[in-house]
Amino acid sequence: VIALAVYIIAWVGNQTLAGSGVSSDTYVLALPLSRDNHLLATIAVVGGFSAATAMIIVASVTLSQMLSNDVILPLILRRQKERGLISDYSGILILTRRITVIAVVMLAWLYQHSLAENAALTDIGLIAFALVVQVAPAIIFGLYWQRANAWGVLAGLATGTLIWFFTLMLPLLSNAGLIDSRFITDGLFGLSFLRPDQPFGFTFSDTYTRAVVLSTLVN
Repeated sequence: VIALAVYIIAWVGNQTLAGSGVSSDTYVLALPLSRDNHLLATIAVVGGFSAATAMIIVASVTLSQMLSNDVILPLILRRQKERGLISDYSGILILTRRITVIAVVMLAWLYQHSLAENAALTDIGLIAFALVVQVAPAIIFGLYWQRANAWGVLAGLATGTLIWFFTLMLPLLSNAGLIDSRFITDGLFGLSFLRPDQPFGFTFSDTYTRAVVLSTLVN
């Protein structure tokens, strides 16, 4: 139902606001404002603010719990086991989660401010999706392929992440002026087949298909 609403808003926005220079990310606000319906626009603002706040809360809290439970706690337990000590870890776990929440929010703000200030919201989401999809081969083959092993998964994830960074993050860093644009136009080390937009001579319809297909094949 939500996807259907997005389709209707996008279709009406493309028909009504075509050629007006309005970003598709703001159709929810631009459509009611184009008809002087300020009440509906206000409702959209409140709803959007609520949804964005909920996403920030859920993402930051979830990441902080994952980090504290799967990274910090095993390290603490291993160290305490070597010393033969047993203590209460609740204090340090709570502190770790609070620090992680702050770090996640600050890193997101830094990313938006430094790299994605002029990028569309869909572009930001697709870059994140292209990175997350790297774990798909490991999940699928880990369930059905009995000969799969951890080293193979780690090698595939490392290679796929490297291709993701090369094909998606390098152009983003170049657009932000953080690296030399010659990496994009001439290719890495001046080699044309190492251009991020045409890696190894492959040509795709868009950057995200290129990144996902190549990294998934390598995985």
